[in-house]
Amino acid sequence: DFAASMRIAADQGIKVYDTSLRADAAGQHLEFSSLGDITFGEQALALNHDTLPDGQLYQMGAVVTAASELDIRTTGTVTINSGVNLATHEDGSLVHIESGDLAVVGTILAGAQLDETGAPTWTGGNASLEVVASGDMTVGGTGVDENGDYVDRGGTLSSTGLMDLGVDGMFATTNLSTIRADGSG
Repeated sequence: DFAASMRIAADQGIKVYDTSLRADAAGQHLEFSSLGDITFGEQALALNHDTLPDGQLYQMGAVVTAASELDIRTTGTVTINSGVNLATHEDGSLVHIESGDLAVVGTILAGAQLDETGAPTWTGGNASLEVVASGDMTVGGTGVDENGDYVDRGGTLSSTGLMDLGVDGMFATTNLSTIRADGSG
């Protein structure tokens, strides 16, 4: 059932940034679980960076994909920062997030495969995005641009099937954000 899939569990929290984690073969799952916060993406100050001057702020994103299911669970906060792409790509695949608070400034795609540039190709029909947040949910926020400046960024939630956003607290979104369930991709 979970052959060649991944499970990452940590009591104190999980941080995923400046990397790519892929469980893209047919039927594969990727699971993150923690008692602490789970954070995808991070901002950093350049120091001896290949292309940036020392002291410049920059965004470290992440690409996290699974063929069949991407499951993120914590009682803490889940933060999906700018520059982060989370995706599943098979027919009937599922992105499931269970958290206290949830902040989405990056992108969550249920039913899309990402190419090497991060551009989506809609490949999975009837793929679902489910959120169960016992606290607040915010879509959109701030990120860092190519000059190291803070800028407003929109978050993106897209699915080719059911999108179920269950939020016990407040739900807020910005005008730069996109929330879309569209069977045509």
